[in-house]
Amino acid sequence: MIFAGVGLSCLMFAQVIMRYFLDSPFAGIEEVAILFGVWIYFLGMGYATKAKEHINGGIVSLLVTDPYKLKILDLVRSLVCMLAAIVFGYFACKYALFVIEKGRMSLYLQWPKGFWSGSMILGFTMMVGYFLLDAVRNARQLSSQSR
Repeated sequence: MIFAGVGLSCLMFAQVIMRYFLDSPFAGIEEVAILFGVWIYFLGMGYATKAKEHINGGIVSLLVTDPYKLKILDLVRSLVCMLAAIVFGYFACKYALFVIEKGRMSLYLQWPKGFWSGSMILGFTMMVGYFLLDAVRNARQLSSQSR
């Protein structure tokens, strides 16, 4: 993510210099900028899941005060989120295979569109893995607290 972020910043700086000072824009930079942006987004999605910085509903903790029931709800939340990430990951893989099989290339640089699709696959794979780890941790805590 850091590499893509720094790369994106450098590309935008170079594009501004080329466009406004040298009067010679290069459209390929915009393709690479989108590539970096997509990688930042999907890797960030996985990282946010790992760091538990994704959006959570907090109203349940206001309604349910029993810690055991909250752990059960955390386990269910982890499993539902993991299932959703699996479904979206499946469609990301399906789309990536479609793009690769068709031999789609980027417009200016003629790079394989699979570079863009790979970010989705990696991001959803990271999410599934982190939700699975979270579910396992919640299940272990539940088994140690069993009533």
